[in-house]
Amino acid sequence: MRNPLGIISASAQLLLEHPDDAELRSQCANKIYTATERASLIIENLLKFARPQSERIKPVDLHAVLEETLALLAHQMALQKVTLQKQFQPNLPRVHGSPEMLQQVATNLILNACNAMPEGGTLTVATRTTEAGQVQIRFSDTGRGIPPEHLSKIFDPFFTTMPVGKGIGLGLSISYSIIQQHQGTIGVESQVGQGTTFTVRLPVMADSR
Repeated sequence: MRNPLGIISASAQLLLEHPDDAELRSQCANKIYTATERASLIIENLLKFARPQSERIKPVDLHAVLEETLALLAHQMALQKVTLQKQFQPNLPRVHGSPEMLQQVATNLILNACNAMPEGGTLTVATRTTEAGQVQIRFSDTGRGIPPEHLSKIFDPFFTTMPVGKGIGLGLSISYSIIQQHQGTIGVESQVGQGTTFTVRLPVMADSR
């Protein structure tokens, strides 16, 4: 819940600082509305532990999902001095799934990357198709990395290395469950002091081209 609340708080702060900027007002209002909707969806997902309802499943343009997520988090990334690099494969095939839930996964992974770079750094988001008929999304940061003894636990519910009050350890476990529900996989590679890469793989939708 801290993710959308952070977006709402940042947008409200900008509104208070620039009350006469009509364009900024409109942008902040849209971000607040979108973040509120996402907060409601997070509660719903948590109660059902990320079991997507059939009516939400449809063809998904992953680039559109990623672009919207990055736009929502752009202000927070700027505050944390995180530089974004996008390496998107043109004409990426669509996948079959829930755009709202896949956006939740992207949000969790991007915010995790930002938190791993408290003094700033580079986040690279890359997409491509694989020979196995999947779409691959990689979220790579230049942060502090994850100790080897934690790598096998990071997808466990309530496991967190964040200070008390900063996280409850559900973001990655819910992301793992969401990707499983989409018949995909999520993995992690990390080296302490060099950074971390989360790799999401989802099956390409039949006749998606």
